[in-house]
Amino acid sequence: MLKERSQQLLSEVGENIDYMRSDVRNLSRYIAELEALVEAYL
Repeated sequence: MLKERSQQLLSEVGENIDYMRSDVRNLSRYIAELEALVEAYL
């Protein structure tokens, strides 16, 4: 019981980390595009 719960929690943590990595990638892409846009206007 405890072992199953631990494994479930660990896999949920792993999924959340994957989502965060994806968010960070999207954020850095967004920031890069924003910087390019700003440079185009300067």
